[in-house]
Amino acid sequence: MPKVSVIIPTYNRADFICDAIDSVLAQTYKDYEIIVVDDGSTDNTKEVLKKYDGKIRYFYKENMGVSAARNKGIKEAKGEYIAFLDSDDIWLTNNLETLINAIITSGVFVVTSTVKTIDVHGNILGIKPLLRKGFSIEDKFYNMSYIPPSSVLLRREVFDKAGLFDEAIKAAEDIDMWIRVSANFKVVRIDEPLALCRVHSNNLSKNEKQTIMGHIQYWKKILRNRKVYYKDVPTYFLRIKVAHYYYLLARYFFKHREYKKAISNIVIALIYFPFVGISFFEKSDSIFNKAKKIINPFFLLLFCLLKDLWKIFLSKSLIFKWTRKFL
Repeated sequence: MPKVSVIIPTYNRADFICDAIDSVLAQTYKDYEIIVVDDGSTDNTKEVLKKYDGKIRYFYKENMGVSAARNKGIKEAKGEYIAFLDSDDIWLTNNLETLINAIITSGVFVVTSTVKTIDVHGNILGIKPLLRKGFSIEDKFYNMSYIPPSSVLLRREVFDKAGLFDEAIKAAEDIDMWIRVSANFKVVRIDEPLALCRVHSNNLSKNEKQTIMGHIQYWKKILRNRKVYYKDVPTYFLRIKVAHYYYLLARYFFKHREYKKAISNIVIALIYFPFVGISFFEKSDSIFNKAKKIINPFFLLLFCLLKDLWKIFLSKSLIFKWTRKFL
């Protein structure tokens, strides 16, 4: 039986997935299996993977999203430990060796590392996550929730307590998972980049609307289950977070001139937390800028209402003129 099960979910990543698999095959640590879960790819992914026959376990399934693909991999895994690698990312050759040594030595259930971000050509863009130094709730949630999936190694029994990936959440599903995991287990982070995470136009995180809605889903989930995840987290903090993302969704609809949807989302944001603008405060903000951020949602709501009323007025005026023309 393999010690580590490496799970690679993929969807239409024929251009990148071979780099991911090759980076696993090049690991200095060799006691692993590779599980590729194809989430209904419509490109030539299946064909490019034929050269790995005997080196990978390949599963094709109906497209249901990355959470369902990861869960399929977890269920099929034979290893004592689970590692994730997104199909557009790459591991450095010492990734598994470093993580397995760390998890065994420390005795913890979850280890993760920092990663380098790269563009489609392999150029280094930066290092993530840049951890926040502090003891505020915001710092705690940021440091525990931002864990790149390709940087994680954990004992498989973690899922017995934390549960599997939530398939109802279509974006930010990994953040939801790491918050649940960190609520139940100590997470050790290695301050060394062990993976290269690719940033490109097809990243799920580039879908602005879906990403915002995913954040709304998981913050509402945490709010509903606050006593299960973090008992010491005050309700107001979670309500601010939900309001923050509803307001971002409202601005998204405003930008696309969908004023009715913008109005409804601003109203929801204000119901969750009337002064949602506080969630956009930065340390460098002057009193004037802070006041402006608090007032902005109300001005945006008023503007959208006027825009919507104006559209209704124009449409009724045109109907009236059109009717009179034929009477």
